[in-house]
Amino acid sequence: MQAAAAILVDAETGQVLYEKNADERRPIASTTKIMTALVILERGHPDAMCAVSKKAAQTPQSSIALAPGETLRLEDLLTAVLVKSANDAAVAAAEGVAGSEEAFVAMMNARAHELGATNTHFVNPDGLYDRQHYSSARDLAIITRQAMRIPRFCELARTREATIPCAGADRERLLVSKNKLLSIMPGADGVKTGYVKESGPCLVASASRDGWRLIAVLLDSPALWEEAPALLGYGFDNFRPLQFAQRSKPAAWVDLRGGEKPRVSVVPRDSLMLVLPKWSRQEYAYVPRLDLTRSHFSAPVRAGQRMGRMVLTAGARELMAVDLVAGETVPRSLLSSLWLGMSRFTLGLVAAAMAVRGYCVATKKRRTRRLFVRLTPAQREPRSGVLPQ
Repeated sequence: MQAAAAILVDAETGQVLYEKNADERRPIASTTKIMTALVILERGHPDAMCAVSKKAAQTPQSSIALAPGETLRLEDLLTAVLVKSANDAAVAAAEGVAGSEEAFVAMMNARAHELGATNTHFVNPDGLYDRQHYSSARDLAIITRQAMRIPRFCELARTREATIPCAGADRERLLVSKNKLLSIMPGADGVKTGYVKESGPCLVASASRDGWRLIAVLLDSPALWEEAPALLGYGFDNFRPLQFAQRSKPAAWVDLRGGEKPRVSVVPRDSLMLVLPKWSRQEYAYVPRLDLTRSHFSAPVRAGQRMGRMVLTAGARELMAVDLVAGETVPRSLLSSLWLGMSRFTLGLVAAAMAVRGYCVATKKRRTRRLFVRLTPAQREPRSGVLPQ
């Protein structure tokens, strides 16, 4: 592997199958635009109209020749960002979403922090070189895994050619992808190229085979289009995915007390999957473990509420686990609600009666104390003598 840094991961779980200098901070050029697109998709509206500023129009290098004052839909700018890798479109979209490039970059850095990309810092949305603008192969894989959970991102990441309107003209802009992997490797479905002199050739690549997707990141590779297919092929040829539980698919049913339904489905929050070498013969077991030892929960239960976890084991070793959550919302039944209301009312009456009794006892004690204080010392002394016959 000639790339200065590289990593190969399973797209679903993030399990690492190969790495080289994966945590080294490096310039990443236009692979930056993966995070740019992620923030646009999460924070912007595709039909929002964005006016191109003079600053955006003058952004150097790769561009779609935007003109100051031109107005485009955010969706069209996003298409230019991911397909053409247009720097001017990236800045115009950033300004359209956040009001300024600086505010948008703050969103990018905050999102990277949320995702756990600890070796990443952005200075711009386009990837032009700056000493303080960097990431790592591992962080780019983390960011890409999140972005590829969005169907629209996946669609644009695998697009080879697209057109968008050219404001004020009768023609359209033709956008052609620079990602040669889409043409040379069967199953390739993304993601983003990048190059500046300081970074060298960079690529975040993805490919799918039989429904299984791998993500490869190569930074500063002098043989990018040979190494990327080779790294992805290494993963497909030497590993296999074993899926033990699928996200949102019921893993168990739990008895429910006092609900409109007698049972509630329990589903994994994420898929429970393990990637193994093809020659592995290890036996595995996966068991749902509920939070409560008793066999039922009490309503109401809301969808997404944590109910326990599912654990994958190999022998006595615990390998990994995912949270189990309620698969649906189950309100309290009418009868249960009435019974609960009556119980609360009764408890309220008991509490009120006890409070009144306490008040009466306290009042009686205070009166007795005041009477005792008003007696003279002679009156307080107990009298002795013979009672009259």
